[in-house]
Amino acid sequence: MRRIVTVFAFLLCAGAAAAYAGGFSLQSVAHKEAKYYGNAHATITRIETVRIWGARPGHARWAMIRMKSRHAFRVGCPRPGPGAPGPCGAHYLEVGVDLASHKVGLDWGLTASEVSTIARALHASRWFRIFPDTPALYLRCAIPRGGTQSPTSSRSLAGTCSTVAEPSNDVRQVAFVETFRLSPSSKLSKAGWVVTLGRSGRVQSIRVTGQPPQLWK
Repeated sequence: MRRIVTVFAFLLCAGAAAAYAGGFSLQSVAHKEAKYYGNAHATITRIETVRIWGARPGHARWAMIRMKSRHAFRVGCPRPGPGAPGPCGAHYLEVGVDLASHKVGLDWGLTASEVSTIARALHASRWFRIFPDTPALYLRCAIPRGGTQSPTSSRSLAGTCSTVAEPSNDVRQVAFVETFRLSPSSKLSKAGWVVTLGRSGRVQSIRVTGQPPQLWK
């Protein structure tokens, strides 16, 4: 791998611009990366903007680009827990571009099963909207409080949100993990959900882990 694959971010929003002043084009950068990893004709499926936590001043904004290929990219997929990305037959390529320098600094692969299963799991509950649609992306997020509140309520806890899935060709389980503190001096709490899907892609069960603030009464 040429680059680090774990991203720490505190905002995810859709609709990053595809072209910038001076002729810089995210599409052009994306296709160069796709060519490097084995398929210059890959299709861009989405572009989103993130703000990286811990980035040096002036380099917080990044564009995350996802591309799809009929043939597997020559890139590893990040696995749950520590360790380097491993071979996985990735048909999707995730690329991060520093919007200040216009340089690529992040990339990893995703299997087709991983992408489709995460997408289905994200639609299983309104509370999952704050989680990223890819593993290896850790976001600062506003966690709603109270079981009857809207996810857009201003009453929320600052925390982190991440998505965990095994990079295989038969993904059946996705975990959504959130961490938060009740006060600046309190211990870090961890909670979330584990979504299990069947062979047909339908959600079979949703198991709560810990005590997510969304479900507080």
